[in-house]
Amino acid sequence: MTTKGVTESKTGTMSETDGQLKPPSNEDKIPGGVKVSPEDTPKFSQKQFDDAIHSAKSETGRTVKALEVREQAVKDSEAKEANRQNVRDAKEIEDAAGDTEKLSAIRLRQDARSKLAEAERIEKETDAKIARNQVEIDAAKETRLGTDISAIAEKHKV
Repeated sequence: MTTKGVTESKTGTMSETDGQLKPPSNEDKIPGGVKVSPEDTPKFSQKQFDDAIHSAKSETGRTVKALEVREQAVKDSEAKEANRQNVRDAKEIEDAAGDTEKLSAIRLRQDARSKLAEAERIEKETDAKIARNQVEIDAAKETRLGTDISAIAEKHKV
């Protein structure tokens, strides 16, 4: 068979085979004649495996440390802001010491601000509890699903 621009050549063809390629013999390449199958051959050496685990643990540790540092920075910032606000409040009260109306207005505003801060703190705690509970709920649903599947499989003898 010829195609335009292509010439047919018989040199280099496999004349003694039926057209199928045969895999090279491993007996000459493996010392001691040990048979190795692709399933038995590890894809990674133990050292590579250990290095990968160490690398993953190190990365996780760095991530956790970065999150802890960030959380501490947020807490420090909130504490500094609360301290600044307390200094401002004390200054306002000192300035309004002679005026009872102004003093009562300042105290009302400070009380409202403290109640708002308390409500925000409670909301954060509630959100954190909801997140923790959701993780537990998801785990319980997975477990329940697994037991339900097992029960159905056992019922139908699958």
